[in-house]
Amino acid sequence: MNTSDTSKTEVQGGGDGGVPNFDFTTFYTTINNSLTTTPKTHNGIDPSTKTPLPEVPISAPKDISSALSAAHAVFSSRRSLFEVLRAMYLIRLTSALASHRSSFIDLPVL
Repeated sequence: MNTSDTSKTEVQGGGDGGVPNFDFTTFYTTINNSLTTTPKTHNGIDPSTKTPLPEVPISAPKDISSALSAAHAVFSSRRSLFEVLRAMYLIRLTSALASHRSSFIDLPVL
């Protein structure tokens, strides 16, 4: 387990139309559009190779409270959006996920 300091990084778009670049080896907790590290992390073990998997953050109750507060604030401002605009956001999300399809395929299956 890692006990590094908690820090935040604003989510930035990548070179492909605002889609962030992911390396699939560094994991964060995303709270209010910020990538947040936590003081404690955990490494799973790949059962096929017995090697440690990348560290993943372990969120504390305060992280969960912060995420819920941010989600409630966003929901309040977004609930009045037109259906077409909400659909456009979902299409952009689908496109962003599809642009990383090969990376998802390469992730280990546990």
